[in-house]
Amino acid sequence: MRRFALSLLWPSLVFTLPGCAQPGASVVCLDTAATGAFVRGLVEAPKGLTATGTMTSEEARAEIPVEAADVALADASGAPIPGLVHHRSDADGYFRVLKVPAGFAYMVVARAPAADGRELTFKALTTPTTATDTPVELSLASTLVTQAILEGKTGLVGAFDTASYAAAVAKVQERLATLETPPDPSNAAAGIALVGQWSQADSELATALERVRAGAGAPAATPQTLATEVAKTREAEPLDALSPIY
Repeated sequence: MRRFALSLLWPSLVFTLPGCAQPGASVVCLDTAATGAFVRGLVEAPKGLTATGTMTSEEARAEIPVEAADVALADASGAPIPGLVHHRSDADGYFRVLKVPAGFAYMVVARAPAADGRELTFKALTTPTTATDTPVELSLASTLVTQAILEGKTGLVGAFDTASYAAAVAKVQERLATLETPPDPSNAAAGIALVGQWSQADSELATALERVRAGAGAPAATPQTLATEVAKTREAEPLDALSPIY
């Protein structure tokens, strides 16, 4: 049985400790075999989408933390995984999801109101494990890449090439920096078309996208298997006594 000690201060650090004996006041010992994995992250959005007032194009593109975004782990279509609790980002845009079955890939979906009252949706892919406190950043770039990868997909997200995913997000971020105004992340069709144009002009981006699609679009696990694992983590000792960890 593997046990870990988790620091309750940001940034959260995970240490592998033999037995995790006599933890200090700022440390809580958790049995990861029972409690599952952890997903922590940050939701950011271009200021031009979430704030009002006059601003330059550079200010409009600058990403700022999104407070009170509704965060859920979902399948490839964006449907929340049954049994996993929704969470809200804090004032600095951070969120943390406890008791997540490890060994599965997820789409993280965050919904928040835009400056004009519309609902904005941000997305990213993650594969949490019991060995790490998995960080994930939801941004405009991660949203555009995730939409392009999972276009038309349903069911669970398959195991994907994380290095290629990170490379694709970085490439799209570079392209976004050249735009006068940020695109609407909730307009999936327009976002997919935009990433398609960029990939035609950038072979490295195109290759990274294809590598991720090859895995993400072909899940080995079934929804029934995941449901069984969700039930196991829900039946574990409640973690409500823990202070919020970001």
